Amino acid sequence: MTRVAALGFDAAEWGLVDELVKAGRMPHLASLMERGVTAQLLDTSEYRAERPWTQFVTGRSAAGSRYWSTVHFDPDTYEPYETGAHDAEPFWAVDGRKVIAFDIPHSQLSDRVDGVQVTAWGAHSPQYPRASEPAGTLTEIDAEFGTHPVFMSDTDGGFYHPQYVQGLSDAMRIGLGRRPDIMKFLAEEKLPDWELMIMVMGEPHTAGHQFWHGADETHPLYAQYGPDAYERLVAVYEQSDQVLGRMMHDLDDDVIWVAFAVHGSQTNTNDVPAMVLLPELAHRLSFGWQMLVDPYDEFDPAQHGPIIPDLDLQQVDLARQFFRHHAPEDPHTGPSFTDELWSKARRLTPIRLVAWRRKLMTMLGKGPAQPWWEMGTDIPDESTDPQGEAARPKSIEWHFPVYYQKYWRHMRWFVMPTYSDGHIRINLQGRESEGIVPLEEYDSELDRIEAFMRECTDPRTGERVVEDVIRMRTGMDPCDSDGPDSDLVIVFGTPIDSIEHPEVGTIGPVPLLRVGEHSPAGWITVAGPGVDAVSPGVHSPLDVPTTILSLLGEATDHLPGQPLVKLA
Repeated sequence: MTRVAALGFDAAEWGLVDELVKAGRMPHLASLMERGVTAQLLDTSEYRAERPWTQFVTGRSAAGSRYWSTVHFDPDTYEPYETGAHDAEPFWAVDGRKVIAFDIPHSQLSDRVDGVQVTAWGAHSPQYPRASEPAGTLTEIDAEFGTHPVFMSDTDGGFYHPQYVQGLSDAMRIGLGRRPDIMKFLAEEKLPDWELMIMVMGEPHTAGHQFWHGADETHPLYAQYGPDAYERLVAVYEQSDQVLGRMMHDLDDDVIWVAFAVHGSQTNTNDVPAMVLLPELAHRLSFGWQMLVDPYDEFDPAQHGPIIPDLDLQQVDLARQFFRHHAPEDPHTGPSFTDELWSKARRLTPIRLVAWRRKLMTMLGKGPAQPWWEMGTDIPDESTDPQGEAARPKSIEWHFPVYYQKYWRHMRWFVMPTYSDGHIRINLQGRESEGIVPLEEYDSELDRIEAFMRECTDPRTGERVVEDVIRMRTGMDPCDSDGPDSDLVIVFGTPIDSIEHPEVGTIGPVPLLRVGEHSPAGWITVAGPGVDAVSPGVHSPLDVPTTILSLLGEATDHLPGQPLVKLA
Protein backbone atom coordinates (compact mmCIF):
# COMPACT_ATOMS: atom_id res chain seq x y z
CA MET A 1 0.00 0.00 0.00
CA THR A 2 1.36 3.41 -1.02
CA ARG A 3 1.38 5.99 1.74
CA VAL A 4 1.90 9.71 1.13
CA ALA A 5 2.71 12.22 3.87
CA ALA A 6 2.37 15.85 2.77
CA LEU A 7 3.74 18.57 5.06
CA GLY A 8 3.07 22.21 4.25
CA PHE A 9 5.46 24.95 5.34
CA ASP A 10 2.98 27.80 5.08
CA ALA A 11 4.52 30.84 3.34
CA ALA A 12 8.10 29.61 3.88
CA GLU A 13 10.05 31.66 1.35
CA TRP A 14 12.20 29.56 -0.99
CA GLY A 15 15.18 31.92 -0.88
CA LEU A 16 15.46 31.66 2.90
CA VAL A 17 14.72 27.92 2.89
CA ASP A 18 17.48 27.34 0.33
CA GLU A 19 19.90 29.48 2.34
CA LEU A 20 19.20 27.56 5.56
CA VAL A 21 19.34 24.15 3.87
CA LYS A 22 22.76 24.96 2.40
CA ALA A 23 23.94 26.25 5.80
CA GLY A 24 22.94 22.98 7.49
CA ARG A 25 20.23 24.63 9.56
CA MET A 26 17.35 22.59 8.05
CA PRO A 27 18.98 19.13 7.89
CA HIS A 28 15.80 17.06 7.62
CA LEU A 29 14.48 18.94 4.62
CA ALA A 30 18.00 18.75 3.18
CA SER A 31 17.90 14.96 3.48
CA LEU A 32 14.62 14.83 1.55
CA MET A 33 16.08 17.05 -1.14
CA GLU A 34 19.18 14.88 -1.44
CA ARG A 35 17.23 11.67 -2.02
CA GLY A 36 14.28 13.23 -3.86
CA VAL A 37 13.45 15.96 -6.32
CA THR A 38 12.71 19.66 -5.80
CA ALA A 39 10.93 22.20 -7.98
CA GLN A 40 10.04 25.85 -7.60
CA LEU A 41 6.48 27.13 -7.91
CA LEU A 42 5.24 30.51 -9.10
CA ASP A 43 1.68 31.81 -8.82
CA THR A 44 0.14 34.93 -10.35
CA SER A 45 0.61 38.10 -8.31
CA GLU A 46 -2.98 39.23 -7.68
CA TYR A 47 -4.84 38.12 -4.52
CA ARG A 48 -1.60 36.78 -3.05
CA ALA A 49 -2.97 36.51 0.48
CA GLU A 50 -6.58 35.51 -0.07
CA ARG A 51 -6.40 32.83 -2.75
CA PRO A 52 -3.44 30.37 -2.56
CA TRP A 53 -4.70 27.97 0.09
CA THR A 54 -8.17 27.75 -1.46
CA GLN A 55 -6.44 26.83 -4.73
CA PHE A 56 -4.53 24.10 -2.92
CA VAL A 57 -7.59 22.71 -1.14
CA THR A 58 -9.77 22.62 -4.26
CA GLY A 59 -7.02 22.02 -6.82
CA ARG A 60 -8.58 24.76 -8.94
CA SER A 61 -7.76 28.37 -9.83
CA ALA A 62 -9.82 31.29 -8.60
CA ALA A 63 -11.51 31.56 -11.99
CA GLY A 64 -12.18 27.82 -12.02
CA SER A 65 -13.73 27.72 -8.58
CA ARG A 66 -15.31 31.19 -8.77
CA TYR A 67 -13.78 31.92 -5.38
CA TRP A 68 -11.50 34.94 -5.43
CA SER A 69 -11.12 36.08 -1.85
CA THR A 70 -12.18 35.60 1.74
CA VAL A 71 -13.73 39.08 1.53
CA HIS A 72 -16.96 39.50 -0.44
CA PHE A 73 -18.84 42.65 -1.46
CA ASP A 74 -22.63 42.99 -1.79
CA PRO A 75 -23.35 45.49 -4.61
CA ASP A 76 -26.92 45.96 -3.40
CA THR A 77 -26.06 47.06 0.14
CA TYR A 78 -22.41 48.11 -0.30
CA GLU A 79 -21.57 45.78 2.57
CA PRO A 80 -18.21 43.95 2.68
CA TYR A 81 -17.91 40.81 4.79
CA GLU A 82 -15.78 37.74 5.24
CA THR A 83 -17.21 34.60 3.67
CA GLY A 84 -14.73 32.14 5.15
CA ALA A 85 -13.44 28.98 3.50
CA HIS A 86 -14.84 28.03 0.11
CA ASP A 87 -17.70 25.54 0.36
CA ALA A 88 -16.22 23.01 -2.03
CA GLU A 89 -14.94 19.46 -1.77
CA PRO A 90 -11.22 19.18 -1.04
CA PHE A 91 -9.05 17.31 -3.51
CA TRP A 92 -8.33 14.64 -0.86
CA ALA A 93 -11.99 13.59 -0.78
CA VAL A 94 -11.27 10.42 -2.75
CA ASP A 95 -13.50 7.36 -2.46
CA GLY A 96 -11.81 4.43 -0.81
CA ARG A 97 -8.82 6.37 0.56
CA LYS A 98 -8.08 6.70 4.28
CA VAL A 99 -7.06 10.30 4.98
CA ILE A 100 -5.71 12.36 7.89
CA ALA A 101 -6.18 16.08 7.21
CA PHE A 102 -4.90 18.27 10.02
CA ASP A 103 -4.87 22.07 10.32
CA ILE A 104 -5.08 22.92 6.61
CA PRO A 105 -5.98 26.60 6.02
CA HIS A 106 -9.18 27.38 4.12
CA SER A 107 -10.45 23.80 4.39
CA GLN A 108 -13.85 22.65 5.60
CA LEU A 109 -15.00 19.34 7.01
CA SER A 110 -16.22 17.08 4.23
CA ASP A 111 -18.66 14.17 4.45
CA ARG A 112 -16.83 12.54 1.56
CA VAL A 113 -13.52 12.20 3.41
CA ASP A 114 -13.01 8.77 4.98
CA GLY A 115 -10.72 9.34 7.96
CA VAL A 116 -9.85 12.07 10.42
CA GLN A 117 -10.23 15.79 9.78
CA VAL A 118 -9.23 18.60 12.15
CA THR A 119 -9.59 22.27 11.24
CA ALA A 120 -8.27 25.43 12.89
CA TRP A 121 -6.12 23.93 15.62
CA GLY A 122 -3.36 26.48 15.04
CA ALA A 123 -3.57 27.56 11.40
CA HIS A 124 -3.04 31.17 10.44
CA SER A 125 -6.35 32.53 9.10
CA PRO A 126 -8.10 29.11 8.90
CA GLN A 127 -11.36 30.70 7.66
CA TYR A 128 -13.35 27.87 9.28
CA PRO A 129 -14.34 27.11 12.89
CA ARG A 130 -12.33 24.88 15.23
CA ALA A 131 -13.90 21.54 14.39
CA SER A 132 -13.20 17.89 13.70
CA GLU A 133 -14.59 14.73 12.20
CA PRO A 134 -15.20 12.43 13.99
CA ALA A 135 -16.67 15.09 16.25
CA GLY A 136 -14.82 15.43 19.53
CA THR A 137 -11.39 14.63 18.08
CA LEU A 138 -10.23 18.23 18.41
CA THR A 139 -11.47 18.39 22.00
CA GLU A 140 -9.50 15.24 22.72
CA ILE A 141 -6.38 16.76 21.11
CA ASP A 142 -6.75 19.95 23.15
CA ALA A 143 -7.03 17.95 26.37
CA GLU A 144 -4.18 15.56 25.61
CA PHE A 145 -1.66 17.86 23.92
CA GLY A 146 -2.91 21.40 24.50
CA THR A 147 -4.19 24.17 22.26
CA HIS A 148 -1.94 26.24 20.04
CA PRO A 149 -1.19 29.39 22.08
CA VAL A 150 -0.64 31.56 19.01
CA PHE A 151 -4.14 30.87 17.66
CA MET A 152 -6.06 34.13 17.05
CA SER A 153 -3.13 36.12 18.50
CA ASP A 154 -0.77 36.45 15.54
CA THR A 155 -2.22 39.19 13.34
CA ASP A 156 -1.15 42.32 15.23
CA GLY A 157 1.74 44.23 13.76
CA GLY A 158 3.55 44.25 17.09
CA PHE A 159 7.19 44.58 15.98
CA TYR A 160 7.74 47.37 18.55
CA HIS A 161 6.47 45.53 21.65
CA PRO A 162 9.07 43.28 23.36
CA GLN A 163 6.49 41.21 25.24
CA TYR A 164 4.43 40.59 22.12
CA VAL A 165 7.50 39.60 20.11
CA GLN A 166 8.76 37.26 22.82
CA GLY A 167 5.30 35.85 23.50
CA LEU A 168 4.76 35.19 19.81
CA SER A 169 8.11 33.41 19.50
CA ASP A 170 7.42 31.25 22.56
CA ALA A 171 3.91 30.43 21.35
CA MET A 172 5.13 29.30 17.94
CA ARG A 173 7.82 27.15 19.54
CA ILE A 174 5.23 25.49 21.80
CA GLY A 175 2.80 24.96 18.93
CA LEU A 176 5.45 23.45 16.67
CA GLY A 177 6.55 21.16 19.49
CA ARG A 178 3.03 19.77 19.82
CA ARG A 179 2.43 19.11 16.12
CA PRO A 180 4.44 15.87 15.67
CA ASP A 181 2.95 14.38 18.85
CA ILE A 182 -0.54 15.11 17.55
CA MET A 183 0.23 13.58 14.16
CA LYS A 184 1.68 10.46 15.80
CA PHE A 185 -1.47 10.16 17.90
CA LEU A 186 -3.71 10.47 14.84
CA ALA A 187 -1.64 8.05 12.75
CA GLU A 188 -1.20 5.36 15.41
CA GLU A 189 -4.38 5.56 17.48
CA LYS A 190 -7.06 7.21 15.38
CA LEU A 191 -6.36 5.92 11.85
CA PRO A 192 -3.56 3.32 11.70
CA ASP A 193 -4.51 2.31 8.15
CA TRP A 194 -4.14 5.83 6.75
CA GLU A 195 -2.99 6.26 3.14
CA LEU A 196 -2.72 10.04 2.87
CA MET A 197 -1.64 12.40 5.63
CA ILE A 198 -1.67 16.18 5.15
CA MET A 199 -0.64 18.69 7.78
CA VAL A 200 0.20 22.38 7.34
CA MET A 201 2.43 24.35 9.70
CA GLY A 202 1.16 27.92 9.95
CA GLU A 203 4.11 29.13 12.00
CA PRO A 204 6.36 30.18 9.05
CA HIS A 205 3.39 32.22 7.80
CA THR A 206 3.07 34.04 11.12
CA ALA A 207 6.82 34.53 11.40
CA GLY A 208 6.93 36.01 7.90
CA HIS A 209 4.29 38.60 8.77
CA GLN A 210 5.97 39.55 12.04
CA PHE A 211 9.73 39.10 11.56
CA TRP A 212 10.48 39.56 7.85
CA HIS A 213 12.15 42.94 8.44
CA GLY A 214 15.01 40.84 9.81
CA ALA A 215 15.52 39.27 6.38
CA ASP A 216 15.68 42.59 4.52
CA GLU A 217 18.47 45.00 5.43
CA THR A 218 16.79 47.74 3.37
CA HIS A 219 13.60 47.62 5.45
CA PRO A 220 12.96 50.91 7.31
CA LEU A 221 12.77 49.02 10.61
CA TYR A 222 15.86 46.86 10.09
CA ALA A 223 18.34 49.12 11.90
CA GLN A 224 16.24 49.20 15.07
CA TYR A 225 14.69 45.72 15.13
CA GLY A 226 16.16 43.65 12.29
CA PRO A 227 18.94 41.49 13.79
CA ASP A 228 16.73 40.15 16.58
CA ALA A 229 13.87 39.61 14.12
CA TYR A 230 16.12 37.61 11.80
CA GLU A 231 17.08 35.15 14.51
CA ARG A 232 13.45 34.73 15.52
CA LEU A 233 12.45 34.15 11.89
CA VAL A 234 15.18 31.59 11.32
CA ALA A 235 14.30 29.84 14.59
CA VAL A 236 10.78 29.18 13.29
CA TYR A 237 12.13 27.72 10.04
CA GLU A 238 14.54 25.52 11.99
CA GLN A 239 11.81 24.36 14.37
CA SER A 240 9.55 23.57 11.41
CA ASP A 241 12.35 21.41 10.04
CA GLN A 242 12.51 19.61 13.40
CA VAL A 243 8.80 18.81 13.07
CA LEU A 244 9.58 17.19 9.73
CA GLY A 245 12.43 15.24 11.31
CA ARG A 246 10.30 13.91 14.15
CA MET A 247 7.53 12.87 11.77
CA MET A 248 10.05 11.14 9.48
CA HIS A 249 11.34 9.25 12.52
CA ASP A 250 7.83 8.18 13.53
CA LEU A 251 6.72 6.96 10.09
CA ASP A 252 7.90 4.00 8.05
CA ASP A 253 10.68 4.30 5.48
CA ASP A 254 8.36 3.40 2.62
CA VAL A 255 6.33 6.61 3.00
CA ILE A 256 6.51 9.05 0.08
CA TRP A 257 7.12 12.56 1.43
CA VAL A 258 5.86 15.81 -0.07
CA ALA A 259 7.16 18.98 1.59
CA PHE A 260 5.85 22.18 0.04
CA ALA A 261 4.88 25.85 0.27
CA VAL A 262 2.22 27.18 -2.09
CA HIS A 263 3.43 30.77 -1.62
CA GLY A 264 6.23 32.62 0.12
CA SER A 265 7.09 35.74 2.12
CA GLN A 266 8.66 39.08 1.31
CA THR A 267 8.91 42.63 2.67
CA ASN A 268 5.45 44.11 3.12
CA THR A 269 4.96 46.91 0.63
CA ASN A 270 1.16 46.84 0.57
CA ASP A 271 -0.49 46.72 4.01
CA VAL A 272 -0.13 50.43 4.75
CA PRO A 273 -0.96 51.83 1.29
CA ALA A 274 -3.72 49.30 0.55
CA MET A 275 -5.41 49.44 3.95
CA VAL A 276 -4.83 53.05 5.06
CA LEU A 277 -3.34 55.41 2.47
CA LEU A 278 -5.22 54.36 -0.67
CA PRO A 279 -8.74 54.63 0.87
CA GLU A 280 -7.87 58.12 2.11
CA LEU A 281 -6.47 59.04 -1.30
CA ALA A 282 -9.76 58.08 -2.96
CA HIS A 283 -11.72 59.96 -0.28
CA ARG A 284 -9.78 63.22 -0.66
CA LEU A 285 -10.01 63.02 -4.44
CA SER A 286 -13.78 62.58 -4.22
CA PHE A 287 -14.70 65.08 -1.50
CA GLY A 288 -11.75 67.39 -0.89
CA TRP A 289 -11.50 66.99 2.89
CA GLN A 290 -9.42 64.76 5.15
CA MET A 291 -10.92 61.78 6.93
CA LEU A 292 -7.45 60.66 8.03
CA VAL A 293 -5.75 63.59 9.76
CA ASP A 294 -2.05 63.95 9.05
CA PRO A 295 0.07 63.88 12.23
CA TYR A 296 2.31 66.77 11.20
CA ASP A 297 1.44 70.21 9.83
CA GLU A 298 4.46 69.90 7.56
CA PHE A 299 5.88 66.43 7.00
CA ASP A 300 9.65 66.59 6.78
CA PRO A 301 10.99 63.06 6.06
CA ALA A 302 14.44 64.10 7.28
CA GLN A 303 13.03 64.86 10.74
CA HIS A 304 10.25 62.29 11.04
CA GLY A 305 11.25 58.63 11.01
CA PRO A 306 8.81 55.69 11.15
CA ILE A 307 6.11 56.17 13.78
CA ILE A 308 6.65 53.76 16.68
CA PRO A 309 3.45 53.26 18.74
CA ASP A 310 3.33 53.62 22.50
CA LEU A 311 3.65 50.23 24.19
CA ASP A 312 0.17 50.47 25.70
CA LEU A 313 -1.45 50.58 22.27
CA GLN A 314 -1.90 48.23 19.38
CA GLN A 315 -0.74 49.73 16.11
CA VAL A 316 -4.26 49.95 14.79
CA ASP A 317 -5.29 52.02 17.82
CA LEU A 318 -2.66 54.62 17.03
CA ALA A 319 -3.77 54.77 13.41
CA ARG A 320 -7.45 54.99 14.35
CA GLN A 321 -6.98 58.06 16.50
CA PHE A 322 -6.12 59.97 13.34
CA PHE A 323 -9.57 59.34 11.81
CA ARG A 324 -12.01 62.25 11.96
CA HIS A 325 -15.48 61.88 13.37
CA HIS A 326 -18.07 62.79 10.74
CA ALA A 327 -21.76 62.56 11.57
CA PRO A 328 -23.52 63.50 8.29
CA GLU A 329 -24.26 60.76 5.80
CA ASP A 330 -23.44 63.13 2.94
CA PRO A 331 -19.64 63.28 2.58
CA HIS A 332 -19.81 66.39 0.39
CA THR A 333 -20.28 68.29 3.65
CA GLY A 334 -17.07 68.26 5.66
CA PRO A 335 -16.84 67.70 9.43
CA SER A 336 -18.70 70.23 11.57
CA PHE A 337 -17.37 72.07 14.62
CA THR A 338 -18.90 69.39 16.86
CA ASP A 339 -17.31 66.66 14.75
CA GLU A 340 -13.93 68.35 15.16
CA LEU A 341 -14.33 68.47 18.96
CA TRP A 342 -15.13 64.76 19.02
CA SER A 343 -12.15 64.04 16.79
CA LYS A 344 -9.74 66.04 18.94
CA ALA A 345 -10.99 64.36 22.11
CA ARG A 346 -10.45 60.95 20.56
CA ARG A 347 -6.93 61.86 19.45
CA LEU A 348 -5.95 63.21 22.86
CA THR A 349 -7.17 60.39 25.07
CA PRO A 350 -6.38 56.87 23.76
CA ILE A 351 -3.25 56.25 25.83
CA ARG A 352 -4.83 57.73 28.97
CA LEU A 353 -8.03 55.72 28.47
CA VAL A 354 -6.07 52.47 28.39
CA ALA A 355 -4.36 53.33 31.68
CA TRP A 356 -7.59 54.55 33.31
CA ARG A 357 -9.45 51.41 32.27
CA ARG A 358 -6.82 49.23 33.87
CA LYS A 359 -6.96 51.25 37.10
CA LEU A 360 -10.75 51.09 37.17
CA MET A 361 -10.80 47.31 36.64
CA THR A 362 -8.31 46.93 39.48
CA MET A 363 -10.38 49.15 41.81
CA LEU A 364 -13.49 47.09 41.05
CA GLY A 365 -11.63 43.94 42.01
CA LYS A 366 -11.77 42.50 38.50
CA GLY A 367 -8.05 42.61 37.89
CA PRO A 368 -6.30 44.50 35.12
CA ALA A 369 -7.71 44.38 31.61
CA GLN A 370 -6.17 41.66 29.47
CA PRO A 371 -3.11 43.11 27.73
CA TRP A 372 -3.40 42.83 23.95
CA TRP A 373 0.07 41.35 23.61
CA GLU A 374 -0.58 38.17 25.59
CA MET A 375 -0.85 34.92 23.65
CA GLY A 376 -3.41 32.15 23.83
CA THR A 377 -6.35 34.18 25.09
CA ASP A 378 -9.96 33.31 24.30
CA ILE A 379 -9.28 30.22 22.19
CA PRO A 380 -12.76 28.83 21.42
CA ASP A 381 -13.79 25.27 22.14
CA GLU A 382 -14.51 22.83 19.34
CA SER A 383 -17.58 23.96 17.43
CA THR A 384 -20.72 21.85 17.69
CA ASP A 385 -22.12 23.44 14.51
CA PRO A 386 -19.17 24.26 12.25
CA GLN A 387 -21.17 24.37 9.02
CA GLY A 388 -23.70 26.73 10.59
CA GLU A 389 -20.94 28.99 11.91
CA ALA A 390 -19.12 28.93 8.59
CA ALA A 391 -22.26 29.91 6.67
CA ARG A 392 -22.77 33.11 8.67
CA PRO A 393 -21.06 36.13 7.08
CA LYS A 394 -18.56 37.81 9.40
CA SER A 395 -18.32 41.56 9.84
CA ILE A 396 -15.00 43.27 9.12
CA GLU A 397 -16.01 46.66 10.50
CA TRP A 398 -12.57 46.98 12.12
CA HIS A 399 -10.88 47.16 8.71
CA PHE A 400 -9.64 50.63 7.74
CA PRO A 401 -11.32 50.83 4.29
CA VAL A 402 -14.66 50.10 6.00
CA TYR A 403 -14.37 53.46 7.81
CA TYR A 404 -15.24 54.97 4.43
CA GLN A 405 -18.03 52.52 3.57
CA LYS A 406 -20.98 54.85 4.10
CA TYR A 407 -19.50 57.16 1.45
CA TRP A 408 -18.83 54.53 -1.23
CA ARG A 409 -22.18 55.04 -2.93
CA HIS A 410 -21.21 58.70 -3.51
CA MET A 411 -17.84 57.87 -5.16
CA ARG A 412 -16.91 56.95 -8.73
CA TRP A 413 -14.51 54.34 -7.30
CA PHE A 414 -13.57 53.15 -3.85
CA VAL A 415 -11.12 50.86 -2.08
CA MET A 416 -12.20 47.42 -0.88
CA PRO A 417 -10.94 45.74 2.31
CA THR A 418 -7.96 43.54 1.53
CA TYR A 419 -5.17 41.55 3.15
CA SER A 420 -2.64 42.13 0.40
CA ASP A 421 -2.60 44.63 -2.46
CA GLY A 422 -4.96 47.53 -3.06
CA HIS A 423 -8.34 46.41 -4.41
CA ILE A 424 -10.34 49.06 -6.26
CA ARG A 425 -13.97 48.74 -7.30
CA ILE A 426 -15.80 51.05 -9.69
CA ASN A 427 -19.24 52.24 -8.58
CA LEU A 428 -20.81 51.01 -11.81
CA GLN A 429 -24.33 51.61 -13.07
CA GLY A 430 -26.20 48.35 -13.59
CA ARG A 431 -23.99 46.52 -11.08
CA GLU A 432 -24.01 48.61 -7.91
CA SER A 433 -27.47 49.57 -6.64
CA GLU A 434 -26.51 53.26 -6.68
CA GLY A 435 -23.87 53.15 -9.40
CA ILE A 436 -22.47 56.40 -10.77
CA VAL A 437 -20.17 55.42 -13.64
CA PRO A 438 -22.04 54.48 -16.85
CA LEU A 439 -21.26 51.00 -18.16
CA GLU A 440 -19.98 52.41 -21.45
CA GLU A 441 -17.34 54.39 -19.49
CA TYR A 442 -16.00 51.34 -17.66
CA ASP A 443 -12.79 50.97 -19.67
CA SER A 444 -12.07 54.69 -19.78
CA GLU A 445 -12.60 54.88 -16.00
CA LEU A 446 -10.03 52.12 -15.55
CA ASP A 447 -7.63 54.17 -17.70
CA ARG A 448 -8.20 57.27 -15.56
CA ILE A 449 -7.68 55.40 -12.30
CA GLU A 450 -4.51 53.73 -13.53
CA ALA A 451 -3.06 57.04 -14.72
CA PHE A 452 -3.97 58.62 -11.40
CA MET A 453 -2.38 55.84 -9.36
CA ARG A 454 0.86 55.82 -11.32
CA GLU A 455 1.49 59.43 -10.26
CA CYS A 456 1.75 58.45 -6.58
CA THR A 457 5.17 58.94 -5.00
CA ASP A 458 6.92 58.32 -1.70
CA PRO A 459 7.40 61.69 0.08
CA ARG A 460 10.58 60.33 1.67
CA THR A 461 12.29 59.59 -1.66
CA GLY A 462 10.23 61.21 -4.41
CA GLU A 463 10.15 57.85 -6.23
CA ARG A 464 7.02 56.38 -7.86
CA VAL A 465 5.50 53.70 -5.62
CA VAL A 466 3.03 51.79 -7.83
CA GLU A 467 4.73 48.71 -9.27
CA ASP A 468 1.81 47.29 -11.22
CA VAL A 469 -1.87 47.84 -11.99
CA ILE A 470 -3.75 44.63 -12.78
CA ARG A 471 -7.11 44.70 -14.54
CA MET A 472 -9.12 41.85 -13.07
CA ARG A 473 -12.03 41.68 -15.52
CA THR A 474 -10.24 41.81 -18.85
CA GLY A 475 -12.30 39.81 -21.36
CA MET A 476 -15.10 39.46 -18.83
CA ASP A 477 -18.45 41.19 -18.45
CA PRO A 478 -17.91 43.85 -15.71
CA CYS A 479 -21.33 42.91 -14.29
CA ASP A 480 -20.65 39.16 -14.15
CA SER A 481 -21.41 38.14 -10.55
CA ASP A 482 -18.93 35.24 -10.79
CA GLY A 483 -16.03 37.61 -11.33
CA PRO A 484 -13.75 39.11 -8.69
CA ASP A 485 -15.09 41.93 -6.52
CA SER A 486 -12.20 44.22 -7.45
CA ASP A 487 -11.87 45.79 -10.90
CA LEU A 488 -8.25 46.82 -10.34
CA VAL A 489 -5.48 45.46 -8.13
CA ILE A 490 -2.82 48.02 -7.26
CA VAL A 491 0.57 46.54 -6.37
CA PHE A 492 2.97 48.79 -4.46
CA GLY A 493 6.67 48.12 -4.86
CA THR A 494 8.28 49.67 -1.79
CA PRO A 495 7.46 49.81 1.94
CA ILE A 496 5.94 53.25 2.59
CA ASP A 497 4.23 54.94 5.51
CA SER A 498 3.04 57.97 3.53
CA ILE A 499 2.05 58.83 0.00
CA GLU A 500 2.01 61.95 -2.17
CA HIS A 501 -0.03 62.82 -5.21
CA PRO A 502 0.19 66.04 -7.26
CA GLU A 503 -3.60 66.40 -7.25
CA VAL A 504 -4.34 65.39 -3.65
CA GLY A 505 -1.21 66.23 -1.66
CA THR A 506 0.56 64.26 1.06
CA ILE A 507 -1.11 61.65 3.27
CA GLY A 508 0.64 60.32 6.37
CA PRO A 509 2.88 59.13 7.77
CA VAL A 510 1.03 56.42 9.66
CA PRO A 511 2.42 53.48 11.68
CA LEU A 512 3.77 50.57 9.68
CA LEU A 513 1.62 47.47 10.04
CA ARG A 514 2.80 43.89 9.44
CA VAL A 515 6.39 43.88 8.26
CA GLY A 516 6.04 40.91 5.91
CA GLU A 517 3.56 39.94 3.21
CA HIS A 518 3.33 37.18 0.62
CA SER A 519 5.33 36.53 -2.48
CA PRO A 520 3.87 34.37 -5.27
CA ALA A 521 6.88 32.02 -5.04
CA GLY A 522 6.56 28.53 -3.60
CA TRP A 523 8.40 25.21 -3.74
CA ILE A 524 7.89 21.46 -3.51
CA THR A 525 10.16 18.53 -2.60
CA VAL A 526 9.11 14.92 -3.23
CA ALA A 527 11.09 11.96 -1.91
CA GLY A 528 10.37 8.29 -1.40
CA PRO A 529 10.33 4.89 -3.07
CA GLY A 530 10.13 5.14 -6.85
CA VAL A 531 10.44 8.92 -7.11
CA ASP A 532 13.06 9.45 -9.78
CA ALA A 533 12.22 12.48 -11.95
CA VAL A 534 10.71 15.94 -11.86
CA SER A 535 9.38 17.98 -14.73
CA PRO A 536 11.84 20.80 -15.55
CA GLY A 537 11.15 24.50 -15.09
CA VAL A 538 9.03 26.56 -12.70
CA HIS A 539 5.56 25.21 -12.01
CA SER A 540 2.16 26.32 -10.80
CA PRO A 541 1.01 25.74 -7.20
CA LEU A 542 -1.98 24.00 -8.80
CA ASP A 543 0.44 21.17 -9.59
CA VAL A 544 0.83 20.31 -5.87
CA PRO A 545 -2.58 18.64 -5.35
CA THR A 546 -2.33 16.77 -8.66
CA THR A 547 1.12 15.54 -7.68
CA ILE A 548 -0.18 14.23 -4.35
CA LEU A 549 -3.09 12.46 -6.03
CA SER A 550 -0.88 10.95 -8.71
CA LEU A 551 1.48 9.55 -6.07
CA LEU A 552 -1.53 7.69 -4.67
CA GLY A 553 -2.32 6.35 -8.12
CA GLU A 554 -5.46 8.46 -8.43
CA ALA A 555 -6.72 10.12 -11.62
CA THR A 556 -5.98 13.83 -11.99
CA ASP A 557 -7.54 14.68 -15.33
CA HIS A 558 -10.44 16.48 -13.58
CA LEU A 559 -8.00 19.12 -12.27
CA PRO A 560 -6.04 21.73 -14.25
CA GLY A 561 -2.67 21.04 -12.60
CA GLN A 562 -0.08 18.56 -13.84
CA PRO A 563 1.77 15.92 -11.78
CA LEU A 564 5.35 17.03 -11.23
CA VAL A 565 7.01 13.69 -10.62
CA LYS A 566 7.16 10.26 -12.15
CA LEU A 567 7.38 6.99 -10.25
CA ALA A 568 9.81 4.36 -11.46
